Amino acid sequence: MGPLGHTLSGVTVYLGICTATRRKPTIGETAVAAVFANAPDLDLISAIWAGFDHANKLHHSYSHTLGFALFCGLIAMLVHRKRPLFAFSLVALSVIAHNTGDFFTRDTSYPNGLMMLWPFDPDYMIGPSLFLDIHKASWMNLISAPNIKATIHEFLAFTPLLSILSFILLVQRRTLSGASHEPR
Repeated sequence: MGPLGHTLSGVTVYLGICTATRRKPTIGETAVAAVFANAPDLDLISAIWAGFDHANKLHHSYSHTLGFALFCGLIAMLVHRKRPLFAFSLVALSVIAHNTGDFFTRDTSYPNGLMMLWPFDPDYMIGPSLFLDIHKASWMNLISAPNIKATIHEFLAFTPLLSILSFILLVQRRTLSGASHEPR
């Protein structure tokens, strides 16, 4: 999954949390969800630094794990002392959303999949391909036709869910503010 799909998955998680808790979304918290939904791919920086030939050997390892999600959530908890459980949930679930997206993304390079359940299970695992793979063998591949197609696919996949969650939040806000129109 590419950056747009990961960003949309984080925003989807955040809007889901807001819907479940009847909380009004904020731009800042949306940005936090988007950033942490992309955080596992920071391993690509070191992979690209080592050369595109090595990108997949370093990618999808420790930063794409349950352990990394829990670590990020714990750091968020320590930083955000006013609402530590909310901070933990938002950050950890945003990272997990990234990993879940990659779990369901077609992966044609070795090692296939990701170590999703590490430290509890070190094996690489991969699910059925719901999303197209992102080509990252060179800088030119990053803006290739297959990657543009994958990005459009991700956008189309998340748009209905984001629309539904946004609609539910709008209805909840109107109901909570007393703006609902009841028959007399």
